[in-house]
Amino acid sequence: MQPTYIDHILVLLLGLALPFFSGIRGSEKLGSIHFDEWTRRRFYLSNSMVLWIMAGVVMGIWFWNNRTFSLMGFRNPGPGWTAAVLSAVLVILYIADILYSMLSPDELQKTHEQWESSVPFLPENYRELPAYTFMCITAGVCEEIMYRGFLVNYFIDPMKPGFPWMAAIFPAVLFSIAHFYQGYKAIAKIFLLSLLFALIFIFSKSLLYVMIIHFLIDLTGGILAIRLKKTGSTQ
Repeated sequence: MQPTYIDHILVLLLGLALPFFSGIRGSEKLGSIHFDEWTRRRFYLSNSMVLWIMAGVVMGIWFWNNRTFSLMGFRNPGPGWTAAVLSAVLVILYIADILYSMLSPDELQKTHEQWESSVPFLPENYRELPAYTFMCITAGVCEEIMYRGFLVNYFIDPMKPGFPWMAAIFPAVLFSIAHFYQGYKAIAKIFLLSLLFALIFIFSKSLLYVMIIHFLIDLTGGILAIRLKKTGSTQ
């Protein structure tokens, strides 16, 4: 991929504008919203619409520059076990983090307090799950198009030999900053997940693994939030 001036502008938008509005401004906005069932559904759908528009812009620019969508990652995973092993490692780490947070009463309380303060839009009942699931699908598809399919390719320099570590690290930094509103501890976790996402994408040359795992992680978080509310485990 040979970046153009339009690519540079898009990177500034994804790397600076989006983290600012989604992170810093987003945290201020979330603190002023009273989330009820209707507000959460509207939040899921409105955020999904924004993500689809942004992903559409990225793919439109990609098409305008006469690039193949297989380069972006719309292809079957390449041969080799590295991407599959990294995917398994990511899933195991995520499950271990969930078990640690849920099995310890102290950590469970901390998790609940962190969710209440930084992600109050998580669903509270199964009636909200269809709209939330749609947002999870949207995030899994659209954010991976933007941060892996586009940004990882943008930072890969074909003139430099060796593994493109900067292409893995920079998109992970930008993606974690975009989730500033979830707090510093969440940023660290999201950075690690994003770095693994980038490595999986680089080795597999496909968005398939990362889209599926991204969707499942977001969906699991929502289901766990509902379970905590219904069982009263947070008392």
